[in-house]
Amino acid sequence: MYTTAKLIEEFHSNNKIRVWSLVITIFGDCISPRGGKIAMAELQNLICLFKIEPGALRTAMSRLAKEKWLTREKAGRNSFYKISKKGFKLFAEPTQRIYAKNRSPEEKQFFLCTKEPGDSNEQKRFEDFLLRTNSIALNKQVFLANSLACSDSFMKTGNILLAEIFDQNAPSWVRKLIFPDKIKTSLLDFFKKFHAINVELIESEVNSQEALIARILLIHEWRRIVLRIPSNPFKSEPNDWPLSDCRSLVAAIYKMVVIKSEEWWKVPLSKEQEKNLLKRFK
Repeated sequence: MYTTAKLIEEFHSNNKIRVWSLVITIFGDCISPRGGKIAMAELQNLICLFKIEPGALRTAMSRLAKEKWLTREKAGRNSFYKISKKGFKLFAEPTQRIYAKNRSPEEKQFFLCTKEPGDSNEQKRFEDFLLRTNSIALNKQVFLANSLACSDSFMKTGNILLAEIFDQNAPSWVRKLIFPDKIKTSLLDFFKKFHAINVELIESEVNSQEALIARILLIHEWRRIVLRIPSNPFKSEPNDWPLSDCRSLVAAIYKMVVIKSEEWWKVPLSKEQEKNLLKRFK
C-alpha cells in the first residue's frame, strides 16, 4: 500500500520522531481495548513497523514510566508495560474527545470572564477551577464559564469581571479564539491527506499490517489536532469550520481498517472487545 509508506515518511519528517507520543496513541487506541498491557518484545515488533530504533523506544518507555503513564512488570526475562491507574485517568477525557461522534453544540448560558494576572499558585488554582467546572480558557486571563461555575469558590474569591455572552453578541475576537485559523488550516490539511487515503482504501485491499499502520497514524494525527481544539460553548459553528467533515472522515477510515488491523496480533480479540471497538465514533 503506497500510502502506508508515505504516512511513515511524513510521520518522521513532520513529528520530529516524538516516539513517546506515538506510544501514547498505540496504548490508547490498540492496547487499552486489550486490557492495557503488552510485552516489550511485542511492542518492539509493532514500533519497528514505523522504522523506529529500539533505543528510541526504550527512552520513550522510560519517560512514560517515570511520568506514571505506564508501569513496568518483569516475568522472568520478559518485561511488560501496563497502563497505570493514573494513566487510565489521563486517557479518559482525551479518549472521549478523540472518538466522539459528530454532534451539535448545546445552547446554554455562559459568561466571558477576565481575571487579574497571578503568581504560580494562582495559576494552579485557575487550572484546577477550569478542570472541575468544565470552563474554557481562552488565554491565561480570559475564560468562558457556565452559570454553575459562577458559584465556584474561585469565582467568589477572585477579582473577576464577567459578562453574559450569546452567539449573536459574541465579539469576533472570542470566536477567533474558539475557532482558531491555525486549527482550521490543520483540519483542512488533515482532510486533504486522509481523503486520498480513504479513496485508496475503498479501491484496494490491504493486509493486516498496512491496516494497523494506517489505523495508528490516522488516530495519532487526529489526536494531535483534536485535543488542541477549544471547547465550543456556542450552539453553532462557522459554515467553513471543517471539524465535522474531518470527524466523519476519521470514523469512516477507522471502520474500514480497525477489524482487519486486529489480525496482526497473535491473540485475537474477544467478541466483546471487538464489539467495543466498533462502538467508537458512534
